[in-house]
Amino acid sequence: MGNALEEMLKRALADDKDEQETGSISTDELVKLAARYLEPNEFRTGDMVVWKDGMKNKMRPAYGQPVVVVELINLRNTSEHYGSQHWGQPETIRCAFVDNDGEFLTFPCDGNRFKHYEW
Repeated sequence: MGNALEEMLKRALADDKDEQETGSISTDELVKLAARYLEPNEFRTGDMVVWKDGMKNKMRPAYGQPVVVVELINLRNTSEHYGSQHWGQPETIRCAFVDNDGEFLTFPCDGNRFKHYEW
């Protein structure tokens, strides 16, 4: 699936030679990030996960900090303001971690942004 998506995005981006940069990354890097986002992962309650490279869209947890999946969910974020980058995002897992104050925190997130933690 990833290769087909990469080819489709490359063709679409190649149509506009004047717009070869997206923000501060190349269109090739954008294609790689999109493919990484779409890499399938199946999570279960109790799995330890970390952010995929380039996918962190929340302040915490930090890159490389493992969190535990405490619930599988299937929601769309509509609690944020309509103009927020988080509005309408899929929330497929609820994760938990302990913050610097020793508090156990949970948060819903898009499972496509995470991968299994490698011990």
